[in-house]
Amino acid sequence: MKTAVDIAGNRFFSAFSDQARRKLLTRARQETLHGGAVLFEEDDPADRVYLVLAGAVELTKKAGRGRPEVIARIGPGDYFGEMGVLDGCGRSTGARTAGPTTLAKIPAALLLKTLSREPAEVSLEFLRRVSERLRTANARFMEEVVRKEKLQAVGEMASSIIHDFKNPMTSIRLAADVLSDHQPDETTSQFCQIIQRQVTRMVALAQEVLDYCRGEARLNREKTTVRDLFKEIEVLNEDYLRANNMRISFQPVGVSLSVDRNRIIRALQNLLSNAVEALSPGGGKIEFSASQPGPSEVEIRVADNGPGVPAEIRDTLFDPFVTAGKRQGTGLGLAIAKAVIKAHGGVISCRTSPGAGATFIIRLPIALNCSVRRCDAYASHLLTEQVKDRTLHKRQLRATCSGH
Repeated sequence: MKTAVDIAGNRFFSAFSDQARRKLLTRARQETLHGGAVLFEEDDPADRVYLVLAGAVELTKKAGRGRPEVIARIGPGDYFGEMGVLDGCGRSTGARTAGPTTLAKIPAALLLKTLSREPAEVSLEFLRRVSERLRTANARFMEEVVRKEKLQAVGEMASSIIHDFKNPMTSIRLAADVLSDHQPDETTSQFCQIIQRQVTRMVALAQEVLDYCRGEARLNREKTTVRDLFKEIEVLNEDYLRANNMRISFQPVGVSLSVDRNRIIRALQNLLSNAVEALSPGGGKIEFSASQPGPSEVEIRVADNGPGVPAEIRDTLFDPFVTAGKRQGTGLGLAIAKAVIKAHGGVISCRTSPGAGATFIIRLPIALNCSVRRCDAYASHLLTEQVKDRTLHKRQLRATCSGH
């Protein structure tokens, strides 16, 4: 966080004469606000200019569905709100504090009167700064619009996939159930379990993308252990890792968690897939480890001995559509993983250096400290929502098979 600055050191005053600066400082009023405080909304009257002394302010613009998107962040030593004062057309953005913030406020009438008495160079400097901020805000806003449009397109594709997958995937899973009911040998039983797991995984992956594009984070929490999570990752990826010449190790910790098991598995799967992509085609080593740094949280690490994360994407690694050096992929894997971890009240970060691999670090709270939101239309429910009587469907499938 940037260090707080004295009001006289704010760049707002840099173009004014000493006399005008003293007059403006005399009339400036300071105020400290809590995080999330709304300073003004779009189209509100522009009655003052704000100077940030400590903390930060986010400027927002309404985008799709009327939800505000952050287009700029104003830190200590900077100011905002001058454009609406100069053109008299009201606020072009909204503004809210991004945490505890100290501001100084200068009345619009005083600023306009002071500018009218200053040399033309002062007014020109103000216009230059307004233009500079407009360019930056417009560029940020257009980036956000493009990102939203991409997410909408991906979401529509995921919705179509889920719709088309439902019936054939349900039939595949029911067929595996029928085989399991016929008292097969151990190998056949294992293959049936693999079919069921992977079918659930395929539909859930598409649903995960759809939920992310919709901005949803619904959780179906259940009690599980880190050891069980690691075991599931190992079973699901045994053939995949062997085919890519990967060596993998697991070092779990004896901790129970209340999490959406399916979502956490897929977040870990995304990290694993990224590691495989970074290491292929020569193969390499991936390590899953866990520890308990404190009584209230667990730390999970996914490390590889690959080339590390390229410098050009390190700052935006968890943003959507960010990818580099991969043969395939959407650039959504890490963005979805971050959304899943955040929905659980956790955080995810990455440590990397050239030639020394990458380590992704997940910290999750052990206790259930937020409300549980049920997801009645998730994963296995999607696969069976049209199956009203499972026994009847099995009988129909048996009859079809015996008829041939």
